[in-house]
Amino acid sequence: MCGIFGVLVKNENQYTRKNIQNFLEILFRLSESRGKEAAGLAVRRESWIDVLKLPIAATDFLKSPEYKKFSDKVFDALKGSGKQGFLATIGHARLATHGTEYLSYNNQPVIKEKTVCIHNGIIVNEKQLWEKFPTLKREFGVDTEVFLSLLQLFLQETGSAVSAAEKVLGIIEGSASVAALFNNNYYLLLATNTGSLYRCFNLKGDVFVFASERYILEQFIEKVSKISVFSLEAIQQVLPGTAMAIDMRNFE
Repeated sequence: MCGIFGVLVKNENQYTRKNIQNFLEILFRLSESRGKEAAGLAVRRESWIDVLKLPIAATDFLKSPEYKKFSDKVFDALKGSGKQGFLATIGHARLATHGTEYLSYNNQPVIKEKTVCIHNGIIVNEKQLWEKFPTLKREFGVDTEVFLSLLQLFLQETGSAVSAAEKVLGIIEGSASVAALFNNNYYLLLATNTGSLYRCFNLKGDVFVFASERYILEQFIEKVSKISVFSLEAIQQVLPGTAMAIDMRNFE
């Protein structure tokens, strides 16, 4: 069991850096109960993705000098530019299953094939999948890698991140709830075969959040009520066997 979560802000300039960091850090701390062996974040801006991951619990991650340096870099990137840019962040609190947490490439987010992905669950037929698709090259020890490799393979075939993700969900065995960012398009992808993934827009429609549990989003909504108003009734489950993608530029 791991905790995955994310925050997407449509127009960063409508919120202060402190506001956005509060969104992120509240979700991180709430998700820590699902895994304390490693923690990681990926941040997507208009033209780049940056990633930080460490083999420590989320609480320690947020106190680390590495996180402070990372935050200064990603939140100051557009300072003074006047751009109305989006900001997308996905995060992971890991309970190690496949691949030791002391090797960075096994921790999440996993980076491969022009994609950054976070995954909650265990894919139990990964060996068979690598054998079934011999053109795919395995590099790491974490089972998330086979999801990413298949996602890119099917994305080339279908041209749709949602269709590709649903094809992957159809052939893996075990459990997978994932979120992914791509460096060659503007979509945030969510997919699950268990339904352990919940999402919510705020009432203004300019902040989108997701997490592994409804309870986590309920607690988040309560804690950020002075920054942005969300409705508990707006929380929706990503249904088992389905995927969805949001265009980070316009929230379609």
